Amino acid sequence: MRKFKDCEKHLELTKVLAKDGGHDEDMVEMISYEINLMSKQLAELEDNLKYEQALVVKRLEYGLVIVVVFLKSYLYMSQTGCYEYG
Repeated sequence: MRKFKDCEKHLELTKVLAKDGGHDEDMVEMISYEINLMSKQLAELEDNLKYEQALVVKRLEYGLVIVVVFLKSYLYMSQTGCYEYG
């Protein structure tokens, strides 16, 4: 997330620099290249964050399934008095 925020900030600063004007042709080309590069990096980082979020959600869902199974087993055992396995 930090890389995403840093890239976002860098992109905004580069855009501000581009709006200042008074740059020679090489500087304009370099700023344009930098904006394009930062935009691509930002999109890639955003995709990575979405993927990582999806993984976290899946892990939480899996963890909840385990907890539910455990609680159902505990409830069954407490109601039946059956605490032995097998």
